[in-house]
Amino acid sequence: MANQGERLDAEGVRMEVGTEVRGKVDFVKYRPGDRPEFYGERVERFSTGATRSVENLYDPYGFLNPRVLQTYCEYMERHRVQKDGKTRDSDNWQRGMPSSRAYRSLLRHTLDIWLMSRGYKPKSADCADITDALCAVIFNAMLLLKNWGDGNHHEEGK
Repeated sequence: MANQGERLDAEGVRMEVGTEVRGKVDFVKYRPGDRPEFYGERVERFSTGATRSVENLYDPYGFLNPRVLQTYCEYMERHRVQKDGKTRDSDNWQRGMPSSRAYRSLLRHTLDIWLMSRGYKPKSADCADITDALCAVIFNAMLLLKNWGDGNHHEEGK
C-alpha cells in the first residue's frame, strides 16, 4: 500500500513523484534486473515516456554567466598576441606557470581594481579598464586553482 504522496506502479513498486518547473515529472527507482545501468539511481520519466537519469552534479548553467564568460574569453583572446607578435595557444597557460608569478599578478590587478574604483589610473600597463583588471584577477585565480589542484602550488625554485 502506498503512503500519502507516493504512487505504486502496476507491479507494486513504489514511485516517487516530483515536480519540475516546466511541468510534472515522475521519478522512478528501478529494481535489480530491470535496468542495471540505472539501479540505485533516480530516473526522470517525462510525460512523453522518455527517461533520463536525475542529475545530482553541480550546476554550471547556474554558476556561470554567459556574458561574463564571453567577456573573459574576449580578454583572453586579446592577450594571446605576445609582444614579439607571435600568437600563443589558448591553453598555453595550462602548461604550467609558477604560483609566485600568479600571486604577484593577482595582487597587482587587485590593486588596479581598487585604484580604478576610486577614480585613479591603474598601475598595470596591460589594464585598459576595470574589466581588463577583473579578467586578469579571474585568470590568475584560475591559474592558482589549477596549480593547487595539480599539487604544484610551491614557489618557483622551491
